[in-house]
Amino acid sequence: MIGVIVCKLEPHRGGPMRGYIAMLATREEDRGQGIAGKLVRLAIDKMIEKDADEIALETEVDNIPSLRIYENLGFIRTKRLHRYYLNGNTAFRLILYLKPGIPYQSTYPPDYGMETGEEAYYGANAGREGEEDSIERRAAQMKIEDVHGEHYDVRGSSL
Repeated sequence: MIGVIVCKLEPHRGGPMRGYIAMLATREEDRGQGIAGKLVRLAIDKMIEKDADEIALETEVDNIPSLRIYENLGFIRTKRLHRYYLNGNTAFRLILYLKPGIPYQSTYPPDYGMETGEEAYYGANAGREGEEDSIERRAAQMKIEDVHGEHYDVRGSSL
Protein backbone atom coordinates (compact mmCIF):
# COMPACT_ATOMS: atom_id res chain seq x y z
CA MET A 1 0.00 0.00 0.00
CA ILE A 2 1.32 3.44 -0.96
CA GLY A 3 -1.30 5.66 0.65
CA VAL A 4 -4.63 5.66 2.43
CA ILE A 5 -7.39 8.14 3.27
CA VAL A 6 -10.21 7.47 5.74
CA CYS A 7 -13.36 9.58 5.45
CA LYS A 8 -17.00 9.69 6.48
CA LEU A 9 -20.05 11.75 5.55
CA GLU A 10 -22.95 12.47 7.92
CA PRO A 11 -25.15 15.34 9.13
CA HIS A 12 -23.26 17.67 11.49
CA ARG A 13 -25.34 18.39 14.60
CA GLY A 14 -28.56 18.02 12.63
CA GLY A 15 -27.37 20.63 10.12
CA PRO A 16 -25.18 20.50 7.04
CA MET A 17 -23.89 17.26 5.55
CA ARG A 18 -20.30 17.25 6.74
CA GLY A 19 -17.60 15.14 5.23
CA TYR A 20 -14.77 14.34 7.58
CA ILE A 21 -11.23 13.29 6.70
CA ALA A 22 -10.14 11.22 9.67
CA MET A 23 -6.76 10.08 8.36
CA LEU A 24 -4.41 10.65 5.45
CA ALA A 25 -1.13 8.77 5.18
CA THR A 26 1.42 7.87 2.53
CA ARG A 27 4.43 5.63 2.73
CA GLU A 28 7.46 7.70 3.65
CA GLU A 29 9.44 6.68 0.56
CA ASP A 30 6.52 7.72 -1.70
CA ARG A 31 5.96 11.21 -0.25
CA GLY A 32 6.42 14.31 -2.39
CA GLN A 33 4.90 12.70 -5.50
CA GLY A 34 1.40 14.16 -5.17
CA ILE A 35 -0.18 10.96 -3.87
CA ALA A 36 -1.67 12.54 -0.73
CA GLY A 37 -3.11 15.43 -2.74
CA LYS A 38 -4.65 13.00 -5.23
CA LEU A 39 -6.24 10.99 -2.41
CA VAL A 40 -7.73 14.16 -0.91
CA ARG A 41 -9.04 15.30 -4.33
CA LEU A 42 -10.67 11.89 -4.87
CA ALA A 43 -12.29 12.09 -1.43
CA ILE A 44 -13.53 15.64 -2.10
CA ASP A 45 -14.98 14.59 -5.46
CA LYS A 46 -16.78 11.61 -3.90
CA MET A 47 -18.20 13.75 -1.07
CA ILE A 48 -19.39 16.39 -3.57
CA GLU A 49 -21.03 13.58 -5.56
CA LYS A 50 -22.80 12.49 -2.35
CA ASP A 51 -24.03 16.07 -1.72
CA ALA A 52 -21.68 17.19 1.06
CA ASP A 53 -22.06 20.78 2.25
CA GLU A 54 -18.61 21.00 3.82
CA ILE A 55 -15.57 18.88 4.62
CA ALA A 56 -13.66 19.10 7.90
CA LEU A 57 -10.42 17.69 9.27
CA GLU A 58 -7.76 18.30 11.89
CA THR A 59 -4.00 18.35 11.43
CA GLU A 60 -1.10 19.23 13.69
CA VAL A 61 -0.12 22.91 13.60
CA ASP A 62 3.47 22.05 12.66
CA ASN A 63 2.55 19.59 9.87
CA ILE A 64 3.42 22.07 7.12
CA PRO A 65 3.24 19.56 4.21
CA SER A 66 -0.33 18.59 5.16
CA LEU A 67 -1.37 22.20 5.71
CA ARG A 68 -0.01 23.05 2.25
CA ILE A 69 -2.01 20.24 0.63
CA TYR A 70 -5.27 21.17 2.33
CA GLU A 71 -4.96 24.94 1.95
CA ASN A 72 -4.00 24.60 -1.72
CA LEU A 73 -7.30 22.73 -2.16
CA GLY A 74 -9.26 25.56 -0.52
CA PHE A 75 -9.54 24.40 3.09
CA ILE A 76 -9.67 27.26 5.59
CA ARG A 77 -8.37 27.22 9.16
CA THR A 78 -11.33 27.74 11.46
CA LYS A 79 -10.09 26.80 14.91
CA ARG A 80 -6.94 26.07 16.88
CA LEU A 81 -7.36 23.07 19.21
CA HIS A 82 -4.84 23.21 22.05
CA ARG A 83 -3.44 19.84 23.16
CA TYR A 84 -5.91 18.10 20.81
CA TYR A 85 -3.91 14.91 20.26
CA LEU A 86 -3.12 12.28 22.90
CA ASN A 87 0.57 13.20 22.59
CA GLY A 88 -0.32 16.75 23.71
CA ASN A 89 0.20 18.35 20.30
CA THR A 90 -2.03 21.18 19.11
CA ALA A 91 -4.12 20.95 15.94
CA PHE A 92 -5.88 23.20 13.46
CA ARG A 93 -9.41 22.39 12.36
CA LEU A 94 -9.74 23.09 8.66
CA ILE A 95 -12.99 23.24 6.71
CA LEU A 96 -13.72 23.30 3.00
CA TYR A 97 -17.09 24.99 2.43
CA LEU A 98 -18.77 23.60 -0.68
CA LYS A 99 -22.22 25.19 -0.82
CA PRO A 100 -24.05 28.47 -0.24
CA GLY A 101 -25.50 29.16 3.17
CA ILE A 102 -22.69 27.38 4.96
CA PRO A 103 -21.11 29.87 7.34
CA TYR A 104 -17.83 31.40 6.30
CA GLN A 105 -15.61 32.53 9.11
CA SER A 106 -12.57 34.64 8.38
CA THR A 107 -9.33 33.15 9.65
CA TYR A 108 -7.13 36.22 9.02
CA PRO A 109 -5.78 37.75 11.07
CA PRO A 110 -5.56 34.65 13.23
CA ASP A 111 -7.02 34.92 16.72
CA TYR A 112 -3.98 33.02 17.99
CA GLY A 113 -0.26 33.51 17.77
CA MET A 114 1.69 31.77 15.05
CA GLU A 115 4.36 29.28 15.97
CA THR A 116 7.81 29.16 14.37
CA GLY A 117 6.85 26.69 11.64
CA GLU A 118 3.79 28.72 10.71
CA GLU A 119 5.73 31.98 10.52
CA ALA A 120 8.27 30.30 8.26
CA TYR A 121 5.47 29.11 5.96
CA TYR A 122 3.27 32.20 5.98
CA GLY A 123 5.83 34.92 6.59
CA ALA A 124 5.69 37.89 8.89
CA ASN A 125 2.77 39.53 7.01
CA ALA A 126 0.38 36.59 7.27
CA GLY A 127 -2.36 38.59 9.00
CA ARG A 128 -4.84 39.97 6.47
CA GLU A 129 -8.19 41.62 6.94
CA GLY A 130 -11.02 43.35 5.12
CA GLU A 131 -11.10 43.02 1.34
CA GLU A 132 -8.17 40.63 1.34
CA ASP A 133 -10.39 38.03 3.07
CA SER A 134 -12.67 37.99 0.03
CA ILE A 135 -9.60 37.75 -2.22
CA GLU A 136 -8.47 34.74 -0.18
CA ARG A 137 -11.91 33.15 -0.58
CA ARG A 138 -11.96 33.77 -4.35
CA ALA A 139 -8.47 32.26 -4.64
CA ALA A 140 -9.66 29.16 -2.77
CA GLN A 141 -12.67 28.96 -5.12
CA MET A 142 -10.39 29.08 -8.17
CA LYS A 143 -8.27 26.29 -6.71
CA ILE A 144 -11.37 24.12 -6.32
CA GLU A 145 -12.30 24.81 -9.95
CA ASP A 146 -8.78 24.10 -11.17
CA VAL A 147 -8.40 20.87 -9.22
CA HIS A 148 -11.83 19.41 -9.89
CA GLY A 149 -12.50 20.71 -13.39
CA GLU A 150 -15.92 21.92 -12.31
CA HIS A 151 -17.16 25.12 -10.80
CA TYR A 152 -18.76 24.92 -7.36
CA ASP A 153 -19.85 28.43 -6.51
CA VAL A 154 -19.82 28.71 -2.72
CA ARG A 155 -22.47 31.43 -2.97
CA GLY A 156 -24.71 29.76 -5.59
CA SER A 157 -25.31 26.49 -7.34
CA SER A 158 -22.91 24.26 -9.26
CA LEU A 159 -22.30 25.76 -12.70
